[in-house]
Amino acid sequence: MIHAKYFKDRNMRTNTIAVWMLAGLVGLGTSGLCSAAVPAGISSSADDWNKVMTERSASLVTVKFIMKFEPGSQEQEAEISAVVIDSKGLILCSNLQTGGFPPLIQAQMGGTTATPTNIKVLAGDDTEGVSAKLLARDSELDLAWIQVDESAGKTFTAVDFGTSVVPQIGDTLLTVTHMGKFFDRAPAIKSTRLGGITKKPRRLYVPADMGISSVLGMAIFATDGTVVGFTALQLPEAEDVEGGAGGGREYMQAVILPAEDIVKATKRALETAASGESAEPKAAEPAATEPAPK
Repeated sequence: MIHAKYFKDRNMRTNTIAVWMLAGLVGLGTSGLCSAAVPAGISSSADDWNKVMTERSASLVTVKFIMKFEPGSQEQEAEISAVVIDSKGLILCSNLQTGGFPPLIQAQMGGTTATPTNIKVLAGDDTEGVSAKLLARDSELDLAWIQVDESAGKTFTAVDFGTSVVPQIGDTLLTVTHMGKFFDRAPAIKSTRLGGITKKPRRLYVPADMGISSVLGMAIFATDGTVVGFTALQLPEAEDVEGGAGGGREYMQAVILPAEDIVKATKRALETAASGESAEPKAAEPAATEPAPK
């Protein structure tokens, strides 16, 4: 989730109401997504949590950037937690949190757009960050890829989404995220259980409670540290929402994209970037809807 709210308004000519509506949706402003609550009845040992924290927090980075809003040229400083998926500095994060808005949200923003600039990636104890660029987007899946500048010469600890596990209903799921700058960006674990599995619009893992409902752009792990998936928003088209563009609030919580979908989407994104095409790849085909393994 986006943390630091130390923003600097550079130009007040923009539509302030529209900006703060948009900012709230991505966590830049006031309310954002549904507030998290402490889940009840989660049974996993302290050893499990310590293992996940120890093994997986190193792959967690902070991405800082200046979000530019148009029209009006307003700028705001922001930072989000994100996950390294390649040791050469390929970062996976939330498309929504980096200014990529699906049609349902665009319809509510009255033409306001947002673009991340001056991107820096902070890993470990680094407080300055290394330069990076937005490589590709997939608005349908709510994914964005950021690449660290190769000239930085850094090697990162990465999460391998190619080695994953399929969870069962009731399984405990964990994620590691950063607290805000005020708390020195300390890593912290959030937990939930798997409450359901959807078939449409694609195969998705549904959290059983609000424990990670506001945590976008984070890797989700089983209690042994094996990756399960990645949290994202999955939104319908504006015309498919009852009440039109003003509706859809019931969809504003994180679900979990299976790890295998992340692997496929990353391959498409890298191919798109290598071809020199737009940062927005072609829409992904819905994943197969075969029954969950027993």
